[in-house]
Amino acid sequence: MHVIKRDVSLYAQYGWILEKMSFASSGEQVAASTDSNIMSRTTDYFDFQIKPDSSNTEQVHLLLSLKQPQANNSTYAKGVFLHCMLNDEFMVLHFANVLDGQAQIIIEKDSETYHLITSPNTKLYLC
Repeated sequence: MHVIKRDVSLYAQYGWILEKMSFASSGEQVAASTDSNIMSRTTDYFDFQIKPDSSNTEQVHLLLSLKQPQANNSTYAKGVFLHCMLNDEFMVLHFANVLDGQAQIIIEKDSETYHLITSPNTKLYLC
């Protein structure tokens, strides 16, 4: 991943591959202001929500709901991967356990992941 971040042509190719290989995506979102964080996204294929942790105010839950879960759960045996791209930044989040089309992970609110995932300009690709 570090190699892709350093090479502009590889980064462009990575974006192109994600467009072709992902089974669902969410493009840039309209925000009420430039300071707004996006706390949920809805597509035809998945819902993505960011919810505060009730027991730890420094953490949030990333909740992923697949709207068309595969009949064969072995499709998700290795989980699903959410690729997040914002300008020259990108990150891959692994939702390792998908059960009945639902998955979640916990992240810190002060992390780079939180900044990237809540930006209205971040594109999301589900693979």
